[in-house]
Amino acid sequence: MPRGKSKEKVDDLGWKFIRSIEWKNNGRLVERGTELSIVKNGRMKFLEHVVNTDSGAEWIDCVDKNKAIRSFRPEQVKRVHYKKKLRR
Repeated sequence: MPRGKSKEKVDDLGWKFIRSIEWKNNGRLVERGTELSIVKNGRMKFLEHVVNTDSGAEWIDCVDKNKAIRSFRPEQVKRVHYKKKLRR
């Protein structure tokens, strides 16, 4: 079997998701870099809020102290912190 690039085009799924760098949680505006406490996962920095237009599902993308990107449901946010400093 010859290896190489596939000639099939992959569909661009960018139209399916609405991404925003601001999100409102319990009356507080959460912007990129704001620290959140996630239930059973600790402190994370907010990246973006994403909504799937087909299914209506929504989640938030966050970065932990090891620079790994993680996704959580909005209900899992325990607290929005004022300080923008991760604990070590």
